[in-house]
Amino acid sequence: CNGLHGANRLGSNSLTETLVYGHRAGDMAVEFCRQTQPPNRSALTEAALSRADALMAQFDVADQGQSCAQIRRELGTLMEQHAGIYRHETGLSQAVREIAALKSRYKAVDLKDKSGRVFNFELMHWCELGFMQHFGGKNRAAATNASTPNARSATTTTSSATRLQRQRQTAHRKSLRNPCASPNRHQADASMAAKCIQMAKCKPRITTRITTMNDNRDEKKIVFKILRYRPETDDAPHFVKYEIAWRHEMSVLDGLNAIRDSQAPDLSYRSSCRMAVCGSCAVMIDGVARLACKTFIRDFAKRGIVAIEPLENFPIERDLVVDIEDMIAKLESVHPFIVLQDACKAEHAQAAPNVQAAPNAQAAKPNVQTPQQLEKYRQFAQCIHCGCCYAACPQYKLNRTFLGPAALTLLWRYRQDNRDAGVRLRSAIMGQDSAVWSCTSVGYCTEVCPKLVDPAAAIQLSKEQSAFDYIGFALGRK
Repeated sequence: CNGLHGANRLGSNSLTETLVYGHRAGDMAVEFCRQTQPPNRSALTEAALSRADALMAQFDVADQGQSCAQIRRELGTLMEQHAGIYRHETGLSQAVREIAALKSRYKAVDLKDKSGRVFNFELMHWCELGFMQHFGGKNRAAATNASTPNARSATTTTSSATRLQRQRQTAHRKSLRNPCASPNRHQADASMAAKCIQMAKCKPRITTRITTMNDNRDEKKIVFKILRYRPETDDAPHFVKYEIAWRHEMSVLDGLNAIRDSQAPDLSYRSSCRMAVCGSCAVMIDGVARLACKTFIRDFAKRGIVAIEPLENFPIERDLVVDIEDMIAKLESVHPFIVLQDACKAEHAQAAPNVQAAPNAQAAKPNVQTPQQLEKYRQFAQCIHCGCCYAACPQYKLNRTFLGPAALTLLWRYRQDNRDAGVRLRSAIMGQDSAVWSCTSVGYCTEVCPKLVDPAAAIQLSKEQSAFDYIGFALGRK
């Protein structure tokens, strides 16, 4: 996940599990954080802005009309044709030459969106394309050099006997890999592929995929009605209609990408993984909070039009991009990490922000957990922080102090974790006015959750646990 949501997910889940299960790695990470001074974020920001200004200046000069989307499509076709599973030296060499030609065109890309650097997704895609070209060129060049015997022998000083032995080993491996060896390596690979396909009684996947990508006979038309808003030029959000061609396998995110590539390069929206993992592409689709990558256009084909809006209950930054800072702050307020024993000296949640996990006897031994203990919170640990539940929650819309479904689900997830020692800390958070008791039990958060986390169930279970905790603490139980 290479986005804001991806970084948040990695920070809240993967790092936590590393500290828990990777004991040595966790100790080293904690020690590094204690000894290292925090970076100067203002200096890093200024450096990043300077680089962005330089890129913007380059775009202002470039007016040859080269399209970033067109170069990206050509790069994808090039890599698929010459760098697939069945590849040969001639195709790899051709790929290296064509990538070099694409690089020269890449430098002449004309930026259509010259509004600035804030949420300038066209500028971001330009940077990503440059990295893809650099990686593709290096990868193909390395593969070409590795597959050429002359290239290997020219860079080595070994004896002729050693080289002869290596050549024999290489020929032996080739014979094992391709029993029907022929002088033409490409033809031999094709012959082997045909035999494998005949044995498996299936069609060649690569050929089928290329044919599907280039075949437009099954394309239909649909209208995307997108809520656009650019604060530097627009007084209020307004709808703009775009007609696109779509195929059966296309998602709403694919449709947005098509609009960005061909009609509106300045369209801003978040996306990252394209497989319902990062949660970046959450938007309102026909009034329902959904993930654009998990929602298919074919579901709206009968109407012929689909409305795309930014998530409700969040301030709009630009087009379909919303400000999720409040949601992230609420997620952080529930302390989404394993609290060790020495970190539980605070009697109330007010002291929790300064709590640090110190090394102790508990940290000196591994945290063992049985499959039965894991199942108690596994479902609630699948949250990807997409914000769909916040967009659907009527209580969050009316009461901004409400922690919200995702944060309360995360709170219950750690409350059920047997490795966590912050029982009193989390019980105090549950009992706050802005926590579980503010929920009105509408349950719409569960209906829109794309990962079937069931936040409504987590909140109801938290209410029950909060009531027992209150009675227990009132009776003096620890």
